Amino acid sequence: MLKRYIVKRYKYNPYAVPFYVEDLSGQGGTLTVDASQGDATNIEYSTDAKTWSSTNPGVPVNGRVYMRANATKWSRYFSISAKIQSSRTFAIGGNLMSLMYGSAFTGNETEFPDLTGDNIFYGMFMRCSNLVDAGDLLLPAMTMVPNAYFNMFATTNIVNCPKLLPATTLATRCYEQMLKECRSLTNPPVIAATVLAPNCFNYMFERDSSLHNGVSLTITQGASNALDYMYSESAVNSITVNATTWGYNQWLYRSPATGTVYINPALDGVIPENSTSGIPSGWSKVILNQ
Repeated sequence: MLKRYIVKRYKYNPYAVPFYVEDLSGQGGTLTVDASQGDATNIEYSTDAKTWSSTNPGVPVNGRVYMRANATKWSRYFSISAKIQSSRTFAIGGNLMSLMYGSAFTGNETEFPDLTGDNIFYGMFMRCSNLVDAGDLLLPAMTMVPNAYFNMFATTNIVNCPKLLPATTLATRCYEQMLKECRSLTNPPVIAATVLAPNCFNYMFERDSSLHNGVSLTITQGASNALDYMYSESAVNSITVNATTWGYNQWLYRSPATGTVYINPALDGVIPENSTSGIPSGWSKVILNQ
């Protein structure tokens, strides 16, 4: 008589993977963690995401070191040094919330532990020249706080940034300079928010010299200075925006000589033309069918 076996299939949940640093150098590296700018405690490490220790093992050759901690913030205003970095070329990935919820982390967290704070990940990886890939990093917070991701990846060498910024409630300067001077970045994240906050995207992609396609934005409610200098001095030459009002300054300051802005019909005649605060001189305007 043949025995019948039931095979259980488990669906992979990327949000359940803790934050990790992955070696890309083939040599491993030291892992430097600076928790002095925030309130992180109970920092633990693992090379298999199962067994955890308070001892920093470094980044294993061709492997990963996972991290978790309890924190409401890792940074403070105008903190301009990386909080986590490796001595050799590396990538980061997993769910950043493991750095806030510690051993209680499940992967289901969609809010910061403290929504009354600010500067949570300000400059988290800033100036970390060995960081080249953040494409598998998950940032699931749905509600921003002021300066939450300000300067988060500024002046790094990432080719890929987090694919999605899912927050629908923004806050003042939450994404300001987040990807500034990422000169190897080739694709922007998808931005879910349609209601803006003051200065939320200021200088976000400034001087990104390898980025040609901008974010596709839908704006149902604007905010003062929300897009000011967003693509300043970058290589971006193709942008899609769906809005009914406009009032932003120099979002394409020192932009390429030619490019295209794709707009919805309601924005035609509202967005300035021959202006780096709207559609620059030399650029084309294409009105999208709705």
